Amino acid sequence: MKKFYFLLIISLTGIRSSYAQDTTSLAGKMQFIFAQLNRNDISTGFLEERAFPLVSLTPFNGSLTDSNKVQLNTLRATYFTHYTACMLATNPMMPIDSLNNRINQYLPLTNTVPIAIHFGEMNAFKSDAVTNNLISISGDDVLYDVPGRLQNPYLLKPLFAAAPLKSDFATGNFALVFKPNLFF
Repeated sequence: MKKFYFLLIISLTGIRSSYAQDTTSLAGKMQFIFAQLNRNDISTGFLEERAFPLVSLTPFNGSLTDSNKVQLNTLRATYFTHYTACMLATNPMMPIDSLNNRINQYLPLTNTVPIAIHFGEMNAFKSDAVTNNLISISGDDVLYDVPGRLQNPYLLKPLFAAAPLKSDFATGNFALVFKPNLFF
């Protein structure tokens, strides 16, 4: 009988520890913090605050400005930041190495230069989401939906960045082209 209880305790302890959340890595901590949010309210499946921000996405708001016509590495950084904001079980965006492989198909360049474009949408918390009791933050920094709230705590934010695959030209003669498989 003692063996039975001992094995029962061991098996229950093993089950409990196998479901423990990994908070020792940055990815594990982010998963832990955002795990309790209702993903149905995140209409795009991407939450800006969940991202690992290589760059601020604020300048890339969907309006064509000098801020979102960027160098290729900045476009890669906006893509990576957007990619890591995914709250879905499976990320629908291609991994960054696949993006790089697709870009590399057009290298070395001639005087016809393709433009890579990253566009999409993501959600972000409204600035007053906590003060208006739309979400709550627990003592261990976990975010929770507030039951019975009257508003969605998320904004919809467009995202746009464009970059030529080449930025230095030996002569002033070149042509820009848009390739469908360079729209990300």
